Amino acid sequence: MSVINQSIFEKFIGIDWSGAKYSKNLRVAVCEPGKLVPKPEGEHWRRDELVNWIIKEANQRRILVGADFAFAYPYCDKSTYFPGLAESPESSLALWQRIDSICQDERHFYAGPFYKDRATPFSDYFCYQDGARPHYVKNRLRRTDKVCAAFYTQPTCVFKCVGPDQVGSGSTAGMRALHFLATNHAHTMSIWPFYSISKNKSVLVEIFPRLFFARAREDSRQWRDLSTVNAVLRHFKSEPLEQGFDFSSKYAEDKIDAIVSAAALRGLSSHPKVWHPQSLEGKAQRFEGWIFGCTQ
Repeated sequence: MSVINQSIFEKFIGIDWSGAKYSKNLRVAVCEPGKLVPKPEGEHWRRDELVNWIIKEANQRRILVGADFAFAYPYCDKSTYFPGLAESPESSLALWQRIDSICQDERHFYAGPFYKDRATPFSDYFCYQDGARPHYVKNRLRRTDKVCAAFYTQPTCVFKCVGPDQVGSGSTAGMRALHFLATNHAHTMSIWPFYSISKNKSVLVEIFPRLFFARAREDSRQWRDLSTVNAVLRHFKSEPLEQGFDFSSKYAEDKIDAIVSAAALRGLSSHPKVWHPQSLEGKAQRFEGWIFGCTQ
């Protein structure tokens, strides 16, 4: 994989991917070489609308996009995504394809049937509103999650699909989006680190906004504090937010996550170690993916 220089990217897009079933509440921030745009045109998207906008952007210019969902489930610890299950997918693309096939009748990349429907064998590996299923293991983490926990901050298990800290439902929806992009737009968008990157393609990476606070040595729990947010932005050599940002609005935290992420994408993209983490090799690269900015 070649070293990437940020000069090949013309726009940096941070996405807060969280949202309910068909909600139109995704938050996006954009960094260009000279400016930060916390509120681009068309801020309120459903997931499929946002993916279509990303494709449109990628067809016009080279962009680096970060989305805060897990790109795959843990694999390295057991050499399988779903231990003991004969139907367990044997590649990241097969995983995304399987999720999409089960959920193909659902709109907006919603993927609830994959982890909710008891008729599917995969649902037994998740924790949902009715409790932990028989094969749910709450401490199963990907290699990147373990590195992130050791050096920065602890991600949540991707199999957890309930509670305020859950990442499972959004990640499963995200994997449907990855399948769509990999199947239909591989000539335009490369999904890192599963596929090779070139200076002719835009790139989509997995992000974890709390990691960017941690890299700046700031407490993500203080996201309502303007001085904390601006300290993170300064760390990534980005201009600060101005006084007057509404930290009391319903989706303020999601907006802050998107803004910080866009700045971090721009600030980190020229660092070779970010693209070549020491522990990113073999199974981790092929099956699990990696959190952008998670380096030892």
